[in-house]
Amino acid sequence: MSDSGEDWSDYVFCYENDDNYDCSLNIIDEYTPMYDEIENKYMRPIKFADLPKVKKVFNKSNVNVTNRNGFSALMIAILHSSSEIVDYLINECKADIKHQNDNGDNIYHILADRGDNKNTSDAENIFNILKNKDINIKININHKNIENQTPLTAMEHYSWRNDEELIKLYLENGAKS
Repeated sequence: MSDSGEDWSDYVFCYENDDNYDCSLNIIDEYTPMYDEIENKYMRPIKFADLPKVKKVFNKSNVNVTNRNGFSALMIAILHSSSEIVDYLINECKADIKHQNDNGDNIYHILADRGDNKNTSDAENIFNILKNKDINIKININHKNIENQTPLTAMEHYSWRNDEELIKLYLENGAKS
């Protein structure tokens, strides 16, 4: 039972060193205590794409909470969730779309990393939500992280995740390798 009274016992935990590792279910890793408040209270509903729980947990005052790697709730939603959750965090909770994690990744790096590990059309919807919100903010789609990767080179690095439609969207919006 969580400190908010919700029962999380049905959720599966797995670790990277497990033979049955599935990153879509990776709620905690070997460096994070199982009951870490940020991961369990805030990020878990996002990782399970549970919009009703996300709406109970997040508001304007806590939407920019980050985990120990500097991933914001919005970044976790881009990586693991649905366009509805991304839209909710941006438009209702006013998530900071300029945030960068500890690796220097911006929202476009995170979406590039998502690739085709989820529904392709949802990734395209997320791109359009981000781009529409970014009209006046101008987040650099060619920003380089600390590994000197742009979002497009990051996507190329994870070639098994390449999504031709997502790559096309990046290129149409000025992305470069």
